[in-house]
Amino acid sequence: MRKWALLILVSIWGPLGLGKGFVPPPGAVAAVELGGWVADLVFSPDGRYLALAVRDRIELRTADDLASVGSMSLPEGKRAYALAFVDEARLAAGCADGTVLLLDLPSSSVIAQSRPHAGRVWGIALSPDGEHLASASDDGTVALLWLPELSVLHILAAHEDGACSVAFSQDGSLLASGGHDGAIRLFAVPSGREVARIKAHSAAVWDLGFCPEGFLLSAGSDGRAVMWDLSEGRAVRMLAPGVKRVREARLRPGGGLIALATSDTKVFLWSEGEEAFIGRLLGHKAPLWDVTFSPNGRYLATLSAAGRLILWDVAKLLALRPRITGIHYSGRMGRAQYIVVSFADPNGDASRVMIDLVQGDPVTVFVSSFSVGLETRPSGTGFAPLGPRTLPAEFLIQGRWEKGAFTFGLRVDEPQRLELRIVVVDALGLSSEARSIGIEAMPPAP
Repeated sequence: MRKWALLILVSIWGPLGLGKGFVPPPGAVAAVELGGWVADLVFSPDGRYLALAVRDRIELRTADDLASVGSMSLPEGKRAYALAFVDEARLAAGCADGTVLLLDLPSSSVIAQSRPHAGRVWGIALSPDGEHLASASDDGTVALLWLPELSVLHILAAHEDGACSVAFSQDGSLLASGGHDGAIRLFAVPSGREVARIKAHSAAVWDLGFCPEGFLLSAGSDGRAVMWDLSEGRAVRMLAPGVKRVREARLRPGGGLIALATSDTKVFLWSEGEEAFIGRLLGHKAPLWDVTFSPNGRYLATLSAAGRLILWDVAKLLALRPRITGIHYSGRMGRAQYIVVSFADPNGDASRVMIDLVQGDPVTVFVSSFSVGLETRPSGTGFAPLGPRTLPAEFLIQGRWEKGAFTFGLRVDEPQRLELRIVVVDALGLSSEARSIGIEAMPPAP
């Protein structure tokens, strides 16, 4: 009986892709394996659908559960690399041969096309008034096109090594382009006149997006995402998650949260309010290619280079963050003391604690796990020593509880004022809000 039940489960799970061992992580609404590289994905303006560029076709899926709605084959020889919705029924697609297509989704037909480029179209954007499309190409040019005919208004020689991305300002008066040369160029719309140039990154600028406050957010292959104040031409925020490349950086509608698609298989979440990374979402096994928020900010869609698409409910995801509920310590100490940290985790999967030294002499301050609720992190050669270590330090949390506590030891060799920063991280990659404690350390003279 059990054998037959197992065969039935395998026959059902196989077509669904669940038999491959992938279970959507907590906070995820749905996940699908698309079977290969997907070049781009975008939400429809009303937030009901997701369009995906899958090789020589466009797939349409519902935005609340990723159910397939249908697909449209592109004309022979066409392969889409960049997408932008014009309205709920029309989708613009930039193709590998330099062509820009305007597609009517209900009738699965091409209603206009233009070939403003001699190379692959990597980026495409719609102006806020819906009158223009901009496209960025491998041939180094940026095209400004009229809608709906896709007639060419300007071909701008923007980046000698190839253009990667384009974006319109909130009022439509500026067009920004990013290139393999690491530069961002700004053009007036509709004149096409260059008004500014910023040496933004040391490698390709793969993504650009204007924020409601007028700032410009860029993502680069130098491993950084940067927010720019264009009125002063300076960086006001620089996000460096410690990866080789940041492929995309997207601000959640309404602000407060930035999602980064990175080369190391994790989606990084940055909280503007906390001015800190609050999550490294796990669930992908290949480098991230795309992240995008739904227009109302409810959902976050993440796409890997291997074609794994995960849809997250942002509010539910953030509600899974662990919390530090209390820290028990003495504000004045001699040479050593034990510090007890209590925490709560809705998902019951708190996995590690990060302890950093904000103020103090790192040469004379040490911590140890004390073996109460903590254990050392495994390494390739076994376990790290249990003895005192310099800060910053990381320990694994023993057990899995919704509420728990751990103890670590603190030792100081010289009198000083200390400030420690403590963060609890769960198995999904979400982190607690940082808690800081201040201590006056007065160890006795030797």
